Amino acid sequence: MKQFHISHVYNTDLGCEGICDRKGSDRVYIYAALNPLRYSVSKRLDMKQSNFQLSTSYVLYYILLSRAQTFIEAYKSSGEREILLKTENLFEGSFFDVQRIVSKYGIAPLSAMPDRSCSHDNDVCYYLDNYLRYAASCIDKGREEDFEKGIKKILFENLGTPPESFDLKYMDKTDEIKTLEGLTPLEFYKNYCGVNLDDYEALENSDETRLRAVKQLEDGDMVTVFCDIRHQSTQMLGVLDTELIDNSDMFANDVNMTRDEKIKYGIIKGNYYLTLDGAEVIDGDALRFKAQDCNGADTGADGHYTMSRDWFDEYVLYAVIKK
Repeated sequence: MKQFHISHVYNTDLGCEGICDRKGSDRVYIYAALNPLRYSVSKRLDMKQSNFQLSTSYVLYYILLSRAQTFIEAYKSSGEREILLKTENLFEGSFFDVQRIVSKYGIAPLSAMPDRSCSHDNDVCYYLDNYLRYAASCIDKGREEDFEKGIKKILFENLGTPPESFDLKYMDKTDEIKTLEGLTPLEFYKNYCGVNLDDYEALENSDETRLRAVKQLEDGDMVTVFCDIRHQSTQMLGVLDTELIDNSDMFANDVNMTRDEKIKYGIIKGNYYLTLDGAEVIDGDALRFKAQDCNGADTGADGHYTMSRDWFDEYVLYAVIKK
């Protein structure tokens, strides 16, 4: 590993506090997509607490429900049922799932739908996958059942029931206790979030994308990125840098293949989401980015990586940019 000075100081820093901890769950994409929303809510309501969080279980419930409903409908109408049955990772999610669900169902604070002890593992997806394959067998046999009821039972047992409305009690920075009463999740999103996910799009990485990401940060808006976290990274130090480890003696591809070739042959492939909330900007471009993770504040530098510009260029697949 290369020895170099690591700086976690940035001249553009949104000052985001309160790092989430996914506790080993596969909800990285949900945490990363919700980070800009929860910070915006905290800022707009002038909250004193720095650890305000949104419920990932609420969003996951509707993502899984939607995926399950789509599978059942597709299986009923498909002439290629065997292909559907061979589909793996039925419930693998992305930023686009969160964008679609939040726009339709809104958001809820963690207090309105807390994580259950079983909701931080893959059990819900395992049970749901098995149930959908059972449902497929019923459809093949012409046996009708209330599949919607079965799907929702699994979701309830593992994630709970999404609230129709909730109260939000918080302390503002003047130490005054305030309460928002009887909010629906969609009202909360539309009236108190200040971020409309439909205003954003995923742009394939390029020099222009990076520069737009810098401008978005300078405008006070976080940037969600989809990347390959496996390469040139150390969570312990909180560093993402293309010169972190010299792999040239072991892997000729590091020097003999272009980035496009690495993507084509699967050496670089998206598998992780981070949220950029700062950058060291020089002459309109970033020397390095401040990248927020969702593995708690004890990892990296207070829950962040410092991401070099070269790492961004090489291993970020797309960035979520305002249109």
